[in-house]
Amino acid sequence: MKSLNNVAHLRKYTIYALVILAMLIPLVKPIGLPVKITEDTEGFYAAMEEFNPGDVVLWDIHFQLSSANELTPQITAMAYHLAQRGAKCIIVSMHPEAYPFALDAMEEFKRLGKDYGTDMVYLGYLPGEEVAVASLLSDMHQTVPTDYEGTPIASHPLMANVKTGDDLTAVVSINTSGPGSWTRQLPSYKNVDLLYASIANTKTTIQTYLDTGQIKASLDGARCTAEYEQLLERPGKALALQDASSCTFLVFLGLVVAGNVFQRLKPSVSRKGDAK
Repeated sequence: MKSLNNVAHLRKYTIYALVILAMLIPLVKPIGLPVKITEDTEGFYAAMEEFNPGDVVLWDIHFQLSSANELTPQITAMAYHLAQRGAKCIIVSMHPEAYPFALDAMEEFKRLGKDYGTDMVYLGYLPGEEVAVASLLSDMHQTVPTDYEGTPIASHPLMANVKTGDDLTAVVSINTSGPGSWTRQLPSYKNVDLLYASIANTKTTIQTYLDTGQIKASLDGARCTAEYEQLLERPGKALALQDASSCTFLVFLGLVVAGNVFQRLKPSVSRKGDAK
């Protein structure tokens, strides 16, 4: 009873401190609390697992700075998964604000022991939206003669046998503008899958493309990214944010329960005190 009394009379600054710690500790060191895996996340993970060593993936990073907090964890998780599967990656950014995030993807590959030019190449920023997509799939070497550093892409071993969309295994697009350009242009190239990732509020739009088979799998928002990290057994920023949210909720729940229990028992405690 004394413990409950102490909880019930916690000063507000103590409560603030508990809440702040509940948020910060998981962010610094993710706990990896289990999250329920949705069917879409399982499907995306399974699609990525199908890549074999040597498969060539065109990775389109296409989003604005305003979506970075939700989408940058996807870059880290996907880079790890692609590297783990031994896939070769051609990275391109089709939004000017996505350029630094594409550089982050390349650096993540390097941290994982992958070599530039052999395991991945970054083509840089490619303007033009659907016109650029059509041109890139038609003739990569003519559309983008040099990489982001100005080096001819033909000099990179990875690009030696990759000329058109027919030489790709899949396109993986992290995109907030919608998959329309890819869904309209990719059908001309046989056996090239489209995997799509975006923010959570695009889910209703993406579902149509999933139902028609135009998109093979999708990853939608921070929650699904946390599920994806759990499947990879590699807790990252998305799972850390889920941990912080869960721990904060548990602190609030504990305080509410303790306070209500104390209030429930308080009358009987008062009567015992009066009797003495």
